[in-house]
Amino acid sequence: MPCARIRSLALLTIALPCLCSCAGPGRVFARPRVHILGADVANVTLESTDVVFAVAVENPNAISFVLDTVGYHLRVNGEPLLDGESDLRAEIAARTASEVRLPVRLRYSDVVRVLHAVKDGRHAGYDLAADFHFAVPVVGKFSVPVRKQGDFSLGDVHLLR
Repeated sequence: MPCARIRSLALLTIALPCLCSCAGPGRVFARPRVHILGADVANVTLESTDVVFAVAVENPNAISFVLDTVGYHLRVNGEPLLDGESDLRAEIAARTASEVRLPVRLRYSDVVRVLHAVKDGRHAGYDLAADFHFAVPVVGKFSVPVRKQGDFSLGDVHLLR
């Protein structure tokens, strides 16, 4: 029994520094890259529309991992339009880009409220912030933030005031 303990302790002593060197994303494990590819309308009702965002997750690592959840916030001219979190549990294959579908419900009442916040009726600014939460063997859990900001034109849309 004492020999088995000594062997286990020696193995742990050798393995621990190797595992610790992998513990921080960015050392041995490279952070995945996330890109928003586009969006499709999935379901339309009288109150809302379901929009499904296509997201590419690039995994440059030799191991696969899981995209657990995505938290997201979209503001237009400072007004909240989308806020939520989706449990995805999508496996991201090693050394490839995997497409993940992120469903979001867009309520028309929120759209109308945000459109009324558009000052000149034609131009608006947006701020999209999302946190992609991953679970990786040995490394543990971590998140990759994605943020996009910009302006868009509403063209000839006329708002009722």
